[in-house]
Amino acid sequence: MGVPIPSRTPKKSLLGRPRQARSRDALEKLVAAGEELLAAHEYESAAVGEIARRAGSSVGSFYRLVGDKDRLLRAIHDRFLEDSHAQLESDLSPARFAGKTPVAIVRAFVGLLVEIHARREGLLRALIVRSSAEPEFRARVHALNDALESRLAALLAPHRARIGHPRQREAIRFGLRVVLGALNQNTFVHSPESRDASLLARELARVLVSYLALEGE
Repeated sequence: MGVPIPSRTPKKSLLGRPRQARSRDALEKLVAAGEELLAAHEYESAAVGEIARRAGSSVGSFYRLVGDKDRLLRAIHDRFLEDSHAQLESDLSPARFAGKTPVAIVRAFVGLLVEIHARREGLLRALIVRSSAEPEFRARVHALNDALESRLAALLAPHRARIGHPRQREAIRFGLRVVLGALNQNTFVHSPESRDASLLARELARVLVSYLALEGE
């Protein structure tokens, strides 16, 4: 039997969903502009007018559709968590890993995590800061981490005999937390080698493979 994957409770969007298609499109562009500024480390210093300009919108539309920068930031974070759950379901589906060795599974799994962190580093930095200050939001981040852990456990379940660690589920949980912790740290403090995404993915996968004592390639 596979390991169950925690389900996520649908959460009503903080910004709602405008009835008019034009307003929905404008809201999407405002959220995208906000995320672009986060990625460029310019969100805090950006005025509402700059966000609206990037989105091809107006200040009046920003206040009507969003409200303020804090609400926009929260909406960006909420959307990231929802997108991450969806990506987990698609990119880490069991069918995509059929026939792969446990080592290959871990390498692909860690590679996906590194790719997400590299692509959305600015957003993740802001998300980490927020989760450290808001218990309710931190709980949602933990729920995503739990889902990642359960997915990895499910993918490795057919290969239990090739996992050398004596406490397999605890080892998967702890090992994945080590990898996620290293990636979170990397969003704040870059070392020269961490700027090479392929090298970072390879070395973090090596850490997890060694810790789980996986047999065979």
